[in-house]
Order: sequence, then C-alpha cells, then structure tokens
Amino acid sequence: MEIYKKVFEKFKSTEYYDFSKIEEEPKEDDPTDLFKLTEYVPKHGKFTEKKIHYGEERFVKELTNPLYAHLHNRLTIVVDKKEDKITLKYFIYRRVKEIGKKYYKTHTSCSYVSYNYKKNLLYRGNIINYHKKRKFTKRVRVEDFGYDFINDVISNLGRTIKEINGGELILVNEAAGWESFTTFIDNLPNVKYCEKSTGTKFLIKTIHKTSFLNRGFKLSDNWWVFSCEYPQPKTKIIRKNKNKYLDAIMEVNNLKGDKVKRVLHKLKNGFYPSNYHWAVNTFGIDYILQKPDELIIKLFECKEHIDSFGFNDLRSKKERDNIFEIVQLVIDSEISPHTFRDHFVFYNKIRKHEDIRWNSKTYDEFREEHLEWTEKYDFYTKGTYKRIYSDEFIRYIEEPINGGYYPKVLTSSDEYNKESFLQSNCVKGYIQRASSLIVSLRKNEYDGYERATIEYRVTKKEDKIKLTRVQTLGRFNNRLDSTWDESINNLDDKIDNSIELNLFDLPKINCKIANKEVIINSEFREPISTSDIFEPIHMGKPLTWTENINNILDTNGIIFINDFDF
Repeated sequence: MEIYKKVFEKFKSTEYYDFSKIEEEPKEDDPTDLFKLTEYVPKHGKFTEKKIHYGEERFVKELTNPLYAHLHNRLTIVVDKKEDKITLKYFIYRRVKEIGKKYYKTHTSCSYVSYNYKKNLLYRGNIINYHKKRKFTKRVRVEDFGYDFINDVISNLGRTIKEINGGELILVNEAAGWESFTTFIDNLPNVKYCEKSTGTKFLIKTIHKTSFLNRGFKLSDNWWVFSCEYPQPKTKIIRKNKNKYLDAIMEVNNLKGDKVKRVLHKLKNGFYPSNYHWAVNTFGIDYILQKPDELIIKLFECKEHIDSFGFNDLRSKKERDNIFEIVQLVIDSEISPHTFRDHFVFYNKIRKHEDIRWNSKTYDEFREEHLEWTEKYDFYTKGTYKRIYSDEFIRYIEEPINGGYYPKVLTSSDEYNKESFLQSNCVKGYIQRASSLIVSLRKNEYDGYERATIEYRVTKKEDKIKLTRVQTLGRFNNRLDSTWDESINNLDDKIDNSIELNLFDLPKINCKIANKEVIINSEFREPISTSDIFEPIHMGKPLTWTENINNILDTNGIIFINDFDF
C-alpha cells in the first residue's frame, strides 16, 4: 500500500536547423601553447541549434524527428507499507535521443531503504537498469549504521530534483527528501521522528537503537561510541555473548579482561582499538593494565594512529618507561605522531653505528634528543647543509617588526630541524630546495615557541628577481589568526625592499657529506613543465642549484636514504 508518492519530471526538446555549419580547416596546434584546449567537432560537422522547448506536448509530437535532440528525466519517490515491512523507494528514469538519430538510450535505477518488522533489520539496496530482463544488476545488504546514510539519501534526492528542475534551487528539493523520510520513520516501531534541526545523526542513532532493542540486544549507556566502528559483530556473535553488545564488540576486537571492559564503559569520545593493541604489543599486556583507567581511556579515544615504524626490542625497563611517557604526550597532542615515528626511525638506524639509549621522558628532553638524533641520522645518511645568504640581507630581514615580532632567516640543517620539530611540519626537507626561502616569524621573543613558518618562492620574471610568499602557517600547519596580519604584511614589505635595495644575492649551499665539504651555487633556469608543483611556470624562471646534491651523495659512496616523508 502506497502511503506517500511524489513524481518530478522534465521533458526537454532541442530543435536544430536542417543544415550544418561548415567548419574552417583547423589550424595546426602551437606546440608551445600548453594551455590551449582543442574543441571537439563530430565527424559530419555540428548542427546549428534553433530553439529549446520544454514540456511533454512537443516531446511526444517530435518523438522520432532526427532534427530534435530529446531528454526525458523522471524521479518517483514512493513509501510503500506492507504487513511485514515499510520501504522507501526512489526510481530514476532517464532516456536520451541525440541529434540526427531516431533511437533512444535509456537508463533506470531504483534505490530503496526497507525495515523488516519481524526481523527488526534495516536493509539497503538498489537495482540498476531494472527495465531490462537480463542485463540488470541488483544489490542488497543489512545496514550496519557505519555512517550517516540518511544524509546521503536526502542529498541524492535533492540533487536529482534540482537537475530535473533545470538546476534551480527551490525549497521543494529539500522538502521532498525529508518528507519521504519522515513518512518512512513514522511507520517504524518505537521510533519517533526528530526535527530536521537536530541533525540526521540523532535520527540514525534512534533507528539503530530501536533495531537493537527490538532484537533483544542489551546495550551499554555509551553503545553509540562502538556502533560506528568496523567491523561490527554479527548477530550470532552477539547471541553467543548472551545478547550483550559490548561483550560482542570486545570479542571481534580481541579485547579481554574486566579492567578493559570497565574502561570501555567509560568511553565518550570515540573507540580506536588499534592504538591499544599497539601499546600492548610494544609494552606488554601487564604493563598497560597497570596504568590508571584514565590513561587507558585516552589510549582508546586517541584518533591519531600511533606506530613505532620498524620498532626493535628495547634493551631496558628504563627505556620502556621513558617511551611510554612520550606516548602520553602524543595522546595529548603535544607531540605529533609523525615526529614520534621519526624518532623510532632514528633510534633503529643510529643503533647500527653507535650505542644510544632513549633517555627522554619530558617534552623538552624529547625535543633536544630528537634534534640530536636528527643530526646523527643526517650524518649517517645524507649529510648536513647550510644555506649562505649575504650578511646585509640577513641583518635587514631579521630586524624586529612592530616591537614584538622577530623574523629569523633559516640557514642551517639544525635550524630547519628545530623549526620542523617545534611547528610539527615538514620544513626540514626544504633546506635542499633552492627556490625556497624560509623565514620563521617569532612572537614576543626571539626564540619564542609561538611562531609562523613562512615560505617565499625565489623566481625571475622579465629579468627581475621576485620573492613571493607562498605559505604562511602556524603549528601543525594550522592557519594563523588575524593578529599576525600586520606583522606578516610588514615582513612582505621588507622582503620586497631587500630586492629594491640590492641586498638579496642568489644563495649558495654548503654541503658537508662524510669528510667532504662542497659549496654549490644557484642559478635561474627555464621552466620545465606545467606539472612542476614546487616551481610553477607562471611565476617565472625558478631557482635551482648548479649541481645535483644527490649526485654528490652518490660520488661519496653514501646511499641516500629516505625512510619517511619529510
């Protein structure tokens, strides 16, 4: 029995003249014009458009006229109720005839959401090309509520109606999706429709809980935290655990113990078991379970994936304790998980050449140890570098701005590494990039922690050197607030003035690799291609080193190692 039905339909007929315009002979493409788009011309030329008609009357009258191109779109939304189920279905019918042809291409699809009253299960499925007897596809599955599918369905309906209405955004577009879902939900047992303003997540949560309770499942107060995690336990696993949903979640995620169960009951901000498993594998189950509940809760709720990236067995209990102290800083977002993984890379590589221990257990100690290990790692793998600018340029740029902002031109590997660590960004890899000038703008004090990392691109256009600001970011690559605007603009002016005053000379780079030290000059070169993302053509000639740094590494018998992205 249909309890809701709405139909949206559009007929469009494009009339053409009975002749086609003769195109001129196409000119040969200019091989230097990389941005020219060549227009597609059909084999027999293009018909000249005369007029567009809307409505079924003209469509039917000129149904097979080869001088007409036809488009017929129809969306039918139906809510159908039977004794054992309630179903929301929407049918899409589309047929198209191109100019010069008499036949139509037809496409159909049916998507549906159905709730079975007896099984208390929500199903989703679709049938593609249902108008064909053989060449059709269909799919159906039990909804696991892993994401907000209601919002998807309503958005799809809105887009389809908008297309049928000629692209005009009208209120009925959004209302039809919500109206149909309201009717569908009003016919679900023990589910009350919530107003749109409360959001679809609350709506899907209500349906999900009703489905569970109607099947006799026993839910914890925070059951919703686990319901979006993949994989979800099958019904037979929940039955096996005496209908206790949380116990089934523990089984499918290989979690055991009364303490773990007590902790899971306290989760509020998410459930990410991979971090807990990593901690157990790294430190041991007994070590982790000795920690307070609050700490284990943080471990489960931490969204960032923690990994040791090639972790080797530790040699002492002290090292294990130190590392776990740092893990807590990662959980609290004081240290980036990427920096933590990098530290393990350094640890494992450097141990092959010398005896080291993980001694850091506080943020400041970890920072100093990480910078020390970065230098050691560079020494054993790819050398150290120092960019050389003119002294006059450095002094001019590093003069304080507005009485409280201190620019610092980064030059050495050590300075790049420190900036990268404090800001949790990848700037340490930019020291080898000839065209990048990095300025660290510090707030309130010269070595302050509150700072902006700024990249200027060095190019040459129309025989004039240009320094263009291309990146201005805070810690964790976050955008800066408006309090920085004036000082950054003043820094831009100083950068521009340095060119006008002839203070900026092309930089050199000092490469120290093993026992060899080499100084490399820089020069501008012609652009290579439009796909060079670091040196776009439209900015002018990019700056590059006169020698390839990696070739120098090879000639010294040192293998360039890149274990992770900088």
